[in-house]
Amino acid sequence: FAKISSILGFEIDPDAGKIFITGGNGPVGHRVATKLLKAGFPAVRLGAHHPEEMDDKAKEGAEIVKFVWEDPDTYSKALEGIKTVFCSCPYH
Repeated sequence: FAKISSILGFEIDPDAGKIFITGGNGPVGHRVATKLLKAGFPAVRLGAHHPEEMDDKAKEGAEIVKFVWEDPDTYSKALEGIKTVFCSCPYH
């Protein structure tokens, strides 16, 4: 995790576990996922309104799930086994 933290420029708790990032299709969530994956973080799950548009991140090692703030039925699958959440709220 020291290597990952040095690449990211901030500390990552070694006990962070699998990280769920909301807004995978958005600029913030996408950038956070890119940094974590390029740094070698082993467990990244991206929530996206349109998961079919996330093939690039899946190829980099992220797990992609459908997550829609307005649809609570998407929450269980998105958060199953997650220990840490990076929350990027949508704007309209």
